Amino acid sequence: MAYASLLSLNQTLDQILHPHDQTEQQHIMRSLHEQVSFLLSFLDVSSPQNSDILSSLEERIRDAAYEAEDIIESSMSNQIVSESGSHEYRTESQIPNQILSEWDQKFERLQKIIQKLNSISDEVVKMRERNEIQVLLPSNSLPAASSKSHSINKSATVRLEKTLTSIKMRLASPLSELVVVPIFGMGGLGKTTLAKLTYNDSLIANHFDVRAWVVVSQEYREQEVLKGLLNSLRGLNHESGEESIEKLAENVLKILKDKRYLIVIDDVWDIEQLNKAKSLFPDNNNGSRIILTTRIYEVASLASHLSPTYRIANLNVDESWNLLHEMVFGEERCPPELKKIGKMISMWCRGLPLLVFLIGGLLYKSERTLQYWNYVARNMRSEIAGTDYGILGFIKPDRSKSLEEVADEYLKDLVDRNLILVREWSYSGEIKTCSIHDSLREFCLMKAEEEKFNSDVEYLPEFHDNLRQHRFPASIAKLCYLETLIVNPGKFRSIFNTSFLPPEIWKMSRLRHLLFVRCYLPYPTDALKGGSFVPLENLQTLSNVIYFRWTKEVLEMMPNLKKLVILYEHDGRTEWSSYCFDNFVHLHQLEVLKCFFFAKCYMKYQDHLPVSFAFPQKLKRLTLSGCRISWKNMTVVGSLSNLEVLKLKLHAFEGPVWELNDGEFRRLKLLLIHMTDLEYWKVNETHLPTL
Repeated sequence: MAYASLLSLNQTLDQILHPHDQTEQQHIMRSLHEQVSFLLSFLDVSSPQNSDILSSLEERIRDAAYEAEDIIESSMSNQIVSESGSHEYRTESQIPNQILSEWDQKFERLQKIIQKLNSISDEVVKMRERNEIQVLLPSNSLPAASSKSHSINKSATVRLEKTLTSIKMRLASPLSELVVVPIFGMGGLGKTTLAKLTYNDSLIANHFDVRAWVVVSQEYREQEVLKGLLNSLRGLNHESGEESIEKLAENVLKILKDKRYLIVIDDVWDIEQLNKAKSLFPDNNNGSRIILTTRIYEVASLASHLSPTYRIANLNVDESWNLLHEMVFGEERCPPELKKIGKMISMWCRGLPLLVFLIGGLLYKSERTLQYWNYVARNMRSEIAGTDYGILGFIKPDRSKSLEEVADEYLKDLVDRNLILVREWSYSGEIKTCSIHDSLREFCLMKAEEEKFNSDVEYLPEFHDNLRQHRFPASIAKLCYLETLIVNPGKFRSIFNTSFLPPEIWKMSRLRHLLFVRCYLPYPTDALKGGSFVPLENLQTLSNVIYFRWTKEVLEMMPNLKKLVILYEHDGRTEWSSYCFDNFVHLHQLEVLKCFFFAKCYMKYQDHLPVSFAFPQKLKRLTLSGCRISWKNMTVVGSLSNLEVLKLKLHAFEGPVWELNDGEFRRLKLLLIHMTDLEYWKVNETHLPTL
């Protein structure tokens, strides 16, 4: 965590350093920045021979970096609070003496921290001179996705080929009874991989009418399992809302009735889970099959009396080395000087393909030197002993790309390394949902505890109380570096949960993503009068905002918004036009828009939305619900040249006839119409060419 804490501090300093400012405070900040930059470089390319030395250095660096960042951020928070009064302080002479005194004390503490870091830097230099530190040259840049992931899948297929063939024969056998096919083995051996290879086999896919995949895991949540089944069966992210377990089970039964189905139930942990899951599926006496993966032998043995248990064994030493060799070198030969340490690394993978994939992905994308491989081997030994794990590293910012672009590249890289499992793909082939292997999750929890990360709400009673009420104090503006705020109240969640944000939210210029169940966003009246508010130029996501007026002036304060979700409950008195929906056209970067409209409980119907509803041309995905617009006005949507997904729900458009016009919806790939009075859809072969 030393590297992460330094990286965070370095980014903070980058934001507040001004090259032409020669004040004493800026001089101190530059000195701190120099020390941080040096130690970042040291951690980038150095490896102490003694792991105890590394642990001691990292602990001292981490504590100093955390303390420095706390001081800087608290100073900036105090400044924000001062500026939120009736006036702003323009010069140092206008700042109250109390605040100046606090600043002097904090900068004095910063000078002491600089001395600590300087002392650590001196130690590092001396250790290098005594050859107690190796200088490594690992690859720090993120490689582009390559065909190596294909080789990984090929290796997995070859290793499991015999078992795979047997399972496919079992699935396609003429036996008409419902058969459960259990796959058993410890975590990391490839049970899910084997099930996935079977599930995606073209012959198997064609043999069954419908297929579905659901993950159970240790904590069995029946409602989530049923929702996952419905999403998988329908091929869409079905929004089942708060439907009861009985209703969800009924929907599953309707889809599977009289069909030959294949269901994969991944990661079952006990007999009770197995029985609950099996009870969801009818025996249609037509050759339907269930694949079950589990690491518990009793579960596998009791799963079915009609099918043998397929047990996946650990790799032996030669198999581990062959797999690692193929991942790193492909058809090339391993250099003689790396062969001995390479076999040792493969042996320490303990026969688990998951660990071989993990280490193989690392070695493939790093320097192929004896020095670096020895470094990896030492880190592996430490990890196996449960003391350290210095292999994966941390993400570095890239000034040429947005944070989201960098994160997406690293996510895809982790998928290539088989560290991340993709659970669901979007219509366009992008990763939609993913998960990590249980073994890696356990390791992450261990490291979180070791680094004293704790998210238990019992340590935040004041926030806990506020969460029950979703009201945020003005002091939230003290979080001047906050980029993402997601409010998901968990067990308190209901459709009535509303977060009330203070006007000070308009001061948080670094916000990128705001997501809520429901959110009341105050109108920035003062901002339009030259107050201390700032444009939220970094804001990209704003989800589930209620009753907000989208004036042109407000939209200009969030010019880079990419995703917007809005909700409105019609009371029969407020004119729809007062919300200025036609101004959405000014959101030039908007790619995703979801609009939900519904009537108050005492109203049978809501008023129609105005025809002046307008959208920006960059829009790719649009969801409308409850608008009650005539199909004749669909041209405003059809003319969107980049639209790929259109979802129309709950009488979004009304009328018995919808006739498409030539040239509309040229790029539309997905169309969903749900709850409508539409009777006739007039369309020909020239329309919707990419649907």
